[in-house]
Amino acid sequence: MYIQATRAVWRWVTPATVAVTAGLIGPAAAVPAAAAPQDSVVHCPSEDLQTAINSAPAGGTLRVDGTCVGNFTIAKSLTVIGGKSAALDGGGSFNPAVTITGSGSQVHLKSLTITHHTANTGGGIYNTSGGI
Repeated sequence: MYIQATRAVWRWVTPATVAVTAGLIGPAAAVPAAAAPQDSVVHCPSEDLQTAINSAPAGGTLRVDGTCVGNFTIAKSLTVIGGKSAALDGGGSFNPAVTITGSGSQVHLKSLTITHHTANTGGGIYNTSGGI
């Protein structure tokens, strides 16, 4: 008799437990994730990449079209993605094309050609304290 009573109780308790657990998990799973910062597009050489870097929010994404000439400094977490034949051209100076500063900053450079730089201080990319 004791075993039958336990089975009857389990038949009632198990579905109730599942329903309560699903109710607790369901609303949490339905909360939307925070929106990612909006991507910005930089058309080089007509637009200045360094200005776009300075204006971009930390954690943002810049999409680059064309060849951007200059020595660029990134001091925050940022993703820079190149379009078809996008390039960062160091201009032949004795500085790296890209310098990454800022403790804890994570910089992602994707689909970019880095040219016309020197190896005196890091070559194409010089990382002083961030992560690439």
